[in-house]
Amino acid sequence: MKKNLSPPNNYPQNEILERLSEAEKKLLENLKDKTKEEFEKRGVEHPAFGPLNLFNFLWVMSLHEGLHAYAIKQRATQITGK
Repeated sequence: MKKNLSPPNNYPQNEILERLSEAEKKLLENLKDKTKEEFEKRGVEHPAFGPLNLFNFLWVMSLHEGLHAYAIKQRATQITGK
């Protein structure tokens, strides 16, 4: 059975941007003094990829976020024609 990976809530645009900004600040604060080796020691269960160490999880999530940014940019171009 395929897992539903869709977000559970629909937020207004300004709240999404605020939440993303807060999450990015927290993430950077927690990552700043860590080494690659520290991230390779721990892991998480990803709903689509299974077990990932934290180094690989962060790599996957950065790609994921980049794809969302690209999709938003494409959609904005379609809407505005710019």
